[in-house]
Amino acid sequence: MKKWDIIGLTKCAIYQTGTANSKRKAVFIMLKKCSIVVLLCALLLLTACGKTTETVNNSATAKTSSPVVTDSSTPDATPETSIIPSAPDSSETSSTVTAANSQAGNTATSTANNKAGATNSKPSVSSANAPTQSQAVASKAPATSTPVPSKPTPAFDPQPYYDYAKSYGISQGLKFDSTMNKQDNAWDQPLSLYSALSESTMQANIRSGINFIIHEGNTDFGLYLEKQADGYYLYMFYA
Repeated sequence: MKKWDIIGLTKCAIYQTGTANSKRKAVFIMLKKCSIVVLLCALLLLTACGKTTETVNNSATAKTSSPVVTDSSTPDATPETSIIPSAPDSSETSSTVTAANSQAGNTATSTANNKAGATNSKPSVSSANAPTQSQAVASKAPATSTPVPSKPTPAFDPQPYYDYAKSYGISQGLKFDSTMNKQDNAWDQPLSLYSALSESTMQANIRSGINFIIHEGNTDFGLYLEKQADGYYLYMFYA
């Protein structure tokens, strides 16, 4: 045989061996994938069956273990009463038992529905008792108190002190002259009269002014009130 024939046969053998190996690998991979899919399907079925069985068991347990509670406030709940017929009869007894069982079932169903509704629903306020929007706004608005007007402070009246100075000067022997004024007659620092001073203080100042006029040897005196920002000035003229 020639050298090229031997090489060709070798290549054919290697190709066939590689093809067989690749086919086996492909079959193995397919089998592996199929087994994984089968296992996943089995796990899903087992899980679904387990959940269904658990749900059925829980519902059966709840039905058998939970007692029927009759609420006295529920209008549909009617207390069970055992009726003993005067003349027992098989047909009447069976019908009575059937009616009692059906009534108990209806009572349990209505009680469960009422409890579920009371749990899931919030208490509603009836429209008759619910406050209107205007009432709510009025209740929230703060109560405004009417301010009590304060009594006005009476204005300071200097006339009583003018009269006091006039009467005190006459009582000390002076002659009062109403025609005296600042331009034609002598006068000293005027006396301040205003509400911040007490009455006794202003009267003492007036007596001091009259006594000074007498001490200087004067026989006549006059008075004059001049309005100021915070009160009055009392001028004492003398001659």
